[in-house]
Amino acid sequence: MRFATKRKIEWGDCDSAGIVYYPNYFRWMDQAFHELALAEGFNQRRLSENYGLLGTPLAGAGGDFTSPATYGDIMDIEAWFTKIGRSSCQLGYRLAVDGRTIVEGHEKRVFGKGGAEGLQTVEIPADLRPGLEKYFEGPA
Repeated sequence: MRFATKRKIEWGDCDSAGIVYYPNYFRWMDQAFHELALAEGFNQRRLSENYGLLGTPLAGAGGDFTSPATYGDIMDIEAWFTKIGRSSCQLGYRLAVDGRTIVEGHEKRVFGKGGAEGLQTVEIPADLRPGLEKYFEGPA
């Protein structure tokens, strides 16, 4: 199963050529992850308050840009987990307009705690795992 959300592309999302400025795709992938987390009952604040975590910082991200999108387009965003480890998870993303793939992206996130030594990865809280596993598909 994939988590799905939508975004309307605004004028300010585009460059002078009228196509989406590429960093916005990473912003939308990040927002999709946070919407998925919220749909499963947690957010960055809850991770801090309930588990003493700093959150889920990125350890890696990338994307393949296959087709342009522009102002006024409605973008469908799908997110799913390709790997769920002890303290990290990897996500796949597909961003599309009218069924046409615009970007295929990926992220690696860690569950982290702060301390004198800096960021330390910690085990994904057991009660959050079912919400992540719900969207597990494995590698794309």
